Amino acid sequence: MTRELRSFVAIGVSMLAACLSAPAVAKPTGYNLVCSNCHDGGAQPTVTVTAMPTTVAPGGVTTLTVSVTRTNGNRAGFFVTTRGKGEFQLVDAVGTRLIAASDEGPAGVTHTMPKTSTTGDNVFQVRWKAPAQMGSVDFDVYAVSATGKISPTTNMVFPEDDGMGHKRLGFSFGCAGSSFWPDTDGDGFGATDPDGPTQLCQQMKGFAVTSDDCNDGDAAINPKATEVCNQVDDDCDGKVDEDLPPVPLYKDTDNDGYGVPPAVMMGACGAINGFSPRIGDCNDNDRMIHPGVKETCNAVDDDCDGRLDNGVLPTCGVGWCARTSASCSASACIPGKPRPEVCNGFDDDCNGVVDDGAAICPAGQACVNAVCVGAGADAGTTPDTRPGVTGGATAGGCAIGDRPPVGRWVVPVVAAIVPLLARGWRRRRRSASRQA
Repeated sequence: MTRELRSFVAIGVSMLAACLSAPAVAKPTGYNLVCSNCHDGGAQPTVTVTAMPTTVAPGGVTTLTVSVTRTNGNRAGFFVTTRGKGEFQLVDAVGTRLIAASDEGPAGVTHTMPKTSTTGDNVFQVRWKAPAQMGSVDFDVYAVSATGKISPTTNMVFPEDDGMGHKRLGFSFGCAGSSFWPDTDGDGFGATDPDGPTQLCQQMKGFAVTSDDCNDGDAAINPKATEVCNQVDDDCDGKVDEDLPPVPLYKDTDNDGYGVPPAVMMGACGAINGFSPRIGDCNDNDRMIHPGVKETCNAVDDDCDGRLDNGVLPTCGVGWCARTSASCSASACIPGKPRPEVCNGFDDDCNGVVDDGAAICPAGQACVNAVCVGAGADAGTTPDTRPGVTGGATAGGCAIGDRPPVGRWVVPVVAAIVPLLARGWRRRRRSASRQA
């Protein structure tokens, strides 16, 4: 076997077995999973793809021609996919073959052996049949330009000097089609895609006519946005915070984002080292102390709210006995002394239970919602079992424990009777005056 033949065979075996377990030279998002670092040490080749005819009716067939420049050597391989749309057909049944969809990538067409050209680009061809319904498709082509270098000891190929390339061709069937760019943030402006635009019969959600959005992940940033002072290129003109008036800045020695007075009017919209548009730092020599910092127990006002260790000092005891330590030491916290439990909605005796105990209300009454209600049960009374009432009794159909205080009905009755008595008195006075 000649050295040239050994080289050809070694390249084919290496590209098919070591890097093309699918077996394709390349797959979307970075080539075959077992070969994510193969063929990436050399220069990127130029990949072109054309379709003839350039448009077809639904169900029609077009022929794709893929060219790969000899950037790194005379050999090349390719993989083309539509991610399941339409149907691929082979032109060269010996040099190319169909690949079914798998965990490593979508269905498509690849070479069976690397192609070799000594005079021009390596060229591959494949046919594609359009679906029966009008639409558009993207042909994504992934290719490798290989050197074909062989190790004299192992007879294996060296892929480190090979290079990978990618090209996309948008194609419409049953319509004229137009080019659109991805618009992820939905602001009406698309982002540049290095692989080119997507071909669509009509604009769809998620696509835009232009590709001049400089941040397609933020709808507030686009060529029509208004520039504001935020150290961001809001209007995508390549400049940050331009043409904005001076703003008041505060000396920020520790560069924690908060300064101290007095204010100084400066340009650059606050993007000046050692100054901040925000005020409120209570220690400008410690960047760990400023508004918004989480307070820790350290005898320091970390969050600059004017209080030391607020909300973080150790506590002890429950109910009436609950206390806060005078320092950050838990052992310095001394619980208060309990007091007799009474009916008041509070844990007076510090046992963790509110209003417990049989002696917190007079005999025959019960503590309900922090109030002692009910009276001693007389003969002939029956317990009141309605929800929310405890200790009460019913006598003659009225709930003793639910009886309202006298003041609840005395005041309204008196308020209604007094005007009537006053009118009667005035009538008697007028009658007496006439008789006189």
